[in-house]
Amino acid sequence: MSPLLHQYSLMERVLHDQRAAEALPGEVRRHGSSRAFIVSTASLAQSPRLREIAEALGPTCAGVYTGVRAHAPRDSVMAGAVAARQAKADLLIAIGGGSVIDAAKVMLLVLRHGYTHAEQLDVHAGAPWNTETQRPRDHAHWLRMMAVPTTFSAAEYTSVGGATEPKTKAKQAFGSQMMMPVAVVNDPVMTLTAPLDLLLATGMKAVDHAVERLTSNRANLYSDTVSAVALSLLSRNLPALRRDPSSLAVRGELQYGVFLSMAGIASGTRSNLAHAIAHAMGSLCDVPHGLTSCVLLAPVLRWVGDAAGGKQRVICEAMGREGADAASAVADLVASLGLPARLRDVGVRQELLATIAERTLHDPLTANCARKVESASQVREVLEMAW
Repeated sequence: MSPLLHQYSLMERVLHDQRAAEALPGEVRRHGSSRAFIVSTASLAQSPRLREIAEALGPTCAGVYTGVRAHAPRDSVMAGAVAARQAKADLLIAIGGGSVIDAAKVMLLVLRHGYTHAEQLDVHAGAPWNTETQRPRDHAHWLRMMAVPTTFSAAEYTSVGGATEPKTKAKQAFGSQMMMPVAVVNDPVMTLTAPLDLLLATGMKAVDHAVERLTSNRANLYSDTVSAVALSLLSRNLPALRRDPSSLAVRGELQYGVFLSMAGIASGTRSNLAHAIAHAMGSLCDVPHGLTSCVLLAPVLRWVGDAAGGKQRVICEAMGREGADAASAVADLVASLGLPARLRDVGVRQELLATIAERTLHDPLTANCARKVESASQVREVLEMAW
């Protein structure tokens, strides 16, 4: 066996199938915080679920910011950081989907450095965030965050947050070990605040996470095992959710599948080409990440082909589609969920494909693909298949 390092994150606890309003006060006390600041979105601003959590926190709730928008534009991140600073927050609690959780992570970066203008983030965009030590040297100067996900985007399980630069509409990655949520509360009831089609689409993003770890050129026994179990849970329960949206049991199973879809990161196995294209395309074309997975994952699997070796068979077996090909199994799952399957169906204009292909080459996840990506023309092949 080749040398392999398993390095676990600074996340301390993942609470499954627990009510957020009941669990968070104890988690906040456990962390030693007294001024928790809630970060969310306008769609949840009037939600009784959000009010219930704020009320349960009582005097430890220092404030609520609900200005995060889709793709976490920098101005909403900065506004949230300013509000948290004014509230003298000592902990952030992100309640929402991927954009909210990403925004809260980048807010931590803003607060750590005392930034007041969005341009000050430029120096951190795309910079390496891993260090040789488990905690960076300045760890004592960072605030931390907790997350209560309302979708299946899985943003809560990474130490990287994306924020959109307004001029280029490019979604940039920012990261630090200290941006990893210290705790995640998986409350199936909180997913009732999201529309069903959004849940199904973000569930496909979790499928994307599992599949792309299986087809990564850095895959290993650990990442393969957890990713295959995740794919089994997700591919079985997403159609079940569409049939019975009221089932909290199904929603809980999906949340556990999302958790497992991200577990392979501990052994250094990250996503690859479908995610890289999604990063290049999502903010440029205003396509939510869940939908990018719907339209890109099957074409990427077709393009990767035999380079993935036996992993195509593993994908089919995990999805209960023995004897099929992986691309068809994924495409059939997308169709069964009533989700879009082509780039044109999500509003991507054909004249933008060249730009998307060029941007994809600069995304670090591209290097993880089982089939080596050496040119923009190769990415363009995938995009034309997806068109």
